[in-house]
Amino acid sequence: MNLWKLLFVFIVVVAFWVQAEEGQEKSVEVASVKYEPPVCSDCVFYETFENNWESNWIQSQNQKYDGRVELAVRENDGISNDHALRLPTSHRFYGISSRLGSPVALDKQFVFQYEVAFQDKLECGGAYMKLLTDTSSFSPETLHDQSPFSIMFGPDKCGATNKVHLIYRHTNKRTGKVEEKHLKNPPGIQNDRLSHLYTLIVNGNTGNSDANTYEILVDGESKKKGSFFEDFTPAFQEPEMIDDKDDVKPSNWVDEAKIPDPQAVKPDDWDENEPQMIDDEEAVKPSGWLDDEPEMISDPSSVKPSDWETEEDGDFEAPLIQNPKCVKAPGCGPWKRPTKRNPNYKGRWTAPLIDNPEYKGEWKPRQIPNPEYYQEVNPAAFSPIGAVAIEVWTTSKNILFDNIIVSKSASAASSIADSTWKIRFEVEKTKQENSAEFGNDSFVSKALRMVEEKPWIAVITGIAVLLPLIYFCTKSGTREEIDYSAPATASETKSVPKKEEKKEEKKEEKKTEKKVEKQEKEEKTDKKVEKKTEQKVEQKVEKKTQ
Repeated sequence: MNLWKLLFVFIVVVAFWVQAEEGQEKSVEVASVKYEPPVCSDCVFYETFENNWESNWIQSQNQKYDGRVELAVRENDGISNDHALRLPTSHRFYGISSRLGSPVALDKQFVFQYEVAFQDKLECGGAYMKLLTDTSSFSPETLHDQSPFSIMFGPDKCGATNKVHLIYRHTNKRTGKVEEKHLKNPPGIQNDRLSHLYTLIVNGNTGNSDANTYEILVDGESKKKGSFFEDFTPAFQEPEMIDDKDDVKPSNWVDEAKIPDPQAVKPDDWDENEPQMIDDEEAVKPSGWLDDEPEMISDPSSVKPSDWETEEDGDFEAPLIQNPKCVKAPGCGPWKRPTKRNPNYKGRWTAPLIDNPEYKGEWKPRQIPNPEYYQEVNPAAFSPIGAVAIEVWTTSKNILFDNIIVSKSASAASSIADSTWKIRFEVEKTKQENSAEFGNDSFVSKALRMVEEKPWIAVITGIAVLLPLIYFCTKSGTREEIDYSAPATASETKSVPKKEEKKEEKKEEKKTEKKVEKQEKEEKTDKKVEKKTEQKVEQKVEKKTQ
């Protein structure tokens, strides 16, 4: 007992020590820092939602937008007194926008970046943003879903849709036609309760290898990058030649590449009448097969119901049951040979195919010059941007937007992220690991993470589990430590196990004898039933023959 007391005290002390150490780590890791909105001299537009945001962001007066945004204080994220724009209500259309100080066009580089947090995760809806085209007719109060945008960027999820949008509204310089160009195979979104940073970098016609390229970063990591010439659909570059829609395939055009050989003749030994399957002549009827016994017979124990009316119900016929003689036999009734595939079967003869001498190839309409073609040299360029807008529908609530940046410098946007989002994300991530505040970690995942960080915990736990097992195995395996309820002498102690063994042997013998007697009785009853059944059947057959 002293061993167990010491072991228990040891485990309790270790547990309290681990808990205290973990608490100290948590308090250090999640310590908040005082928030001072950074200054971004290279930002054309920078919204932190700290001062006069309501004068900058105007709600659309369109009746469609029944959702109302609000200012939210971001709590427990490592930055004190930080604010964000919140979409508080689920199943709402939101429409709000803010004008830029002056229109922005692509020069060498263009950067758009913002934070978004799904406090209740994203079920179905958008958290993307639109960079609205600068037009004289636009005003924030008239924002609607058809308001022209130059770029749409950000996360969107609903059903099979799960992607970070990048859509360009491109204007054909020859015809003036506007067409949306969608990024092919966009990256997926981060759907949890943490704050995530979405960054779009566009490189213009710089004259270098990165000219007319894009890059999408999520949380500062590159998720997709490539060329505007190759990665969008429809393509920015119009084809020089196109199909003539008015061209029609000639009626005498032959587009069958193969035809049956007209000179082929069916071979003389080709017999189309041969069956596909034939009897297996090598098959032999199994011994014991009862040819004269039917598989089913009338139930001899069946009795006509007392209310049976022959005139109305017809002649009474006993229900059929399986013939008891066929149960043990390999089969009953007329034996038939099994079938097998006919080796002489060839089927219907058809002439082999040969190349068609009149084949002209697959018909295609003739090519004509494309009236919309021109040589696109700078597809990354977009129509000047005049406003930033949140124009979405969502089934989720409590979506936060913060630190929205329009800049011409990727380094400037990265610097802002380091002093805002990065601090917040590290604190949120630590809290997620240490608690269920940002998501429910399972007990198993927490335990595995603790073992990875503190391997000695696994050693102590293993010792605590193995010691009791060793102790009990040792105790149960020692013959001398058997405890009997009544005191006994040494000779009695030795004889007790032998007496018990003899009793068990006698019990087993009696059980075996009873089983044998039972089986014999069952066999006798089965034979009686079979004899009675045969007698009844024979009597019926004799009556019918008479």
